[in-house]
Amino acid sequence: MDITTNFSTLDWVLIIVYPMISLGIGLYVRRFIKNMNDFVCAGRGLGTALGIATLTGTELGLITVMYQSQKGFGGGFATFHIALIAGIVTLAVGLSGFFLYRLREMEVLTIPEFYERRFDKKTRILGGIMMAAGGILNMGLFLKIGSMFIVGVTGLSETSWALPAIMIFLITIVLIYTCLGGMVSVVISDYVQFVVLSFGMIVASVLAIQNLGWNNIFDTVKELKGEAGFDPTISSGGFGLEYIMFAALIGLVSCAIWPTSVSRALAANSPKTVKKQFSFGSISFMIRFLIPCFWGICAFVWLHKIGGSVEGGDILLPGADKPVSNLYAMPIFLGNILPAGLIGLITAAMLAAFMSTHDSYLLCWSSVLTQDVIAPLMGDKLTPKKRILISRLLIVSIGLWVLAWGLLYKGSLDIFDYMGVTGAIYFAGAFALLFGGLYWKRASSTGAFWALIAGSSAILGLGPIQNIINKSDLGYKYGFIQAKSAIVQLESTVQQINDPAIQKAVSVAAVNIKSALNNEEFIIQLKKEINKTDSVLAKFKKIEDTKTKIRERILTAEKALTLKKAALQVNKDDKDSILKISSEIQTISLNLYNLKEELVNTEAFNINLNPEIIVLESMLINLKKQDAISFAGVTLTKLINAKGEQLLKENKITNELMDDFKSSITVFNSPKTILTGARVALASVVLTTLTLILLSFLFPDKHNKAGVIKELSGKSGRKETKTDAVA
Repeated sequence: MDITTNFSTLDWVLIIVYPMISLGIGLYVRRFIKNMNDFVCAGRGLGTALGIATLTGTELGLITVMYQSQKGFGGGFATFHIALIAGIVTLAVGLSGFFLYRLREMEVLTIPEFYERRFDKKTRILGGIMMAAGGILNMGLFLKIGSMFIVGVTGLSETSWALPAIMIFLITIVLIYTCLGGMVSVVISDYVQFVVLSFGMIVASVLAIQNLGWNNIFDTVKELKGEAGFDPTISSGGFGLEYIMFAALIGLVSCAIWPTSVSRALAANSPKTVKKQFSFGSISFMIRFLIPCFWGICAFVWLHKIGGSVEGGDILLPGADKPVSNLYAMPIFLGNILPAGLIGLITAAMLAAFMSTHDSYLLCWSSVLTQDVIAPLMGDKLTPKKRILISRLLIVSIGLWVLAWGLLYKGSLDIFDYMGVTGAIYFAGAFALLFGGLYWKRASSTGAFWALIAGSSAILGLGPIQNIINKSDLGYKYGFIQAKSAIVQLESTVQQINDPAIQKAVSVAAVNIKSALNNEEFIIQLKKEINKTDSVLAKFKKIEDTKTKIRERILTAEKALTLKKAALQVNKDDKDSILKISSEIQTISLNLYNLKEELVNTEAFNINLNPEIIVLESMLINLKKQDAISFAGVTLTKLINAKGEQLLKENKITNELMDDFKSSITVFNSPKTILTGARVALASVVLTTLTLILLSFLFPDKHNKAGVIKELSGKSGRKETKTDAVA
């Protein structure tokens, strides 16, 4: 993927120098780390201003910018509801002190430590494992998505060696200064990054508006997305009431339950500071979603302005051979509208966000595993030095795993939903335990333990598991239920559209769909055969793509070899040049030989694939035609896309009717999964809460620890133990 960009040498200097400054911060503050309290909570010395800055620096990570811009690109201004809800929920948490005030008064280092003080040790250990497992899995995409930003904004080749090299460089810097300085280095670097990030985002937003035009941005979204681009309650826009509830849950989790946010509250210098920190910080929580969403919307408008298009959610740039993920849209947009020098500053700000999130997450998960899993299992016999050493080893281990996952991951999921589902593995149980443990005296250790287990049900929302269920009999039958409802709605809608061609097409489609729904078993077998054929065809095409790439690399190597041979003749009297060029010719020749061997082996193994691909493609077309439900969806989609604009101009259809029509036929093309990410996350929270309540009644604790809730003054809070002080 070749991308034009304004990125220059000056910009590279800016993004290389900035991480080195962060490394210097980590080295400098190492002298202040004396115990786990310093390493994990920065000595509990954060005031309101610094707390807000470091909270924003961490929560506004590059992953946040990328997944929110992806949401904005796909959902338009309707996506703003996520930002608005996040701000309102955070303000409510700040004003009430919900969860955070009491946790800070108890002076716990981590949430699992609260589990032990309120329930028992086994709940703490399980809670630590669930938190780390969900968090590390949640973190797995950070490097992958960060790398996509760098590719888009700099114009690097998607297959270039430079991409993994940059990611290795960045994660190395993060690992070094996080290991050396713990929370102190994290807080100080977050403050610096907060300043850089704020400036960069404001400037980029202003330039985006200047480039596209304020009115044009709104007009384009309205023209291409209709009312669904502004109203989040319209389900055809990708949201709906269920998703709004999911957004509210994520808003609460991100400020009051998610460990990286809670750690800032626990590091505050007093409980009152916590309330101020989150009350004022609610603005930044809203902005961290709002601005990236706006960038995604601008990228959508810009793409259509330059003649690009959206195909199946991916983007097709003018002159490109194939579409790429819509995650590239925002960074490509910035790389084209920002001038040289400023791109480097903005990229440095984004890398600041990248580093800020990584350092906090690495510190958080390593500290949880050390404090809440390893230390309790060893009977709390670890000295402070050993605890810090173990935390640092875990930081490196987690960082290497994230690096490997980021380089190997090839998926194309909706990142916001992926984050919500993986996070729910932890927060579903945490919500029940925090709410029950802090505000309900009868909550028992048995109920708490099994509520955590119930929280693991959130894994059902992951993409691969959804795909398995979607392609099962249960998934297909759920699709039939949606189709029955959709055809009724479609017949009602088309009666209000004054166009004979569309009315006739819907009438024919309705007859075919109803006939297919009366023969569900045949359609199920047909869909399974389509999926099987599609899978085999995809594998064959992947092999052919590999051959094409090898041939391109051979052609490049042959051209380079020709140039070097010519250079050898020109410099035949220069001994030094002859030696250097001869060495380069040998290297290129060896690489060329290896590439030709690789091509021969690939072609020998799959020598007859081209005929097979032709046969499979023809078979797939015929199979899809027999699937009356999907075929009707495709046919009607083409028809409304071709005639929709004309019908709107002639007032034969309204925008609202157009949205209803498209919403109905979307169900025929791609019915919704039973287990959407939003649905699973919401259901997991309900399940864990009910589990806690039911089992607490059935198995009450003999010696209830509810009295610990009253220990909410500094005098009766957590006291430093021998293992917290330096031996």
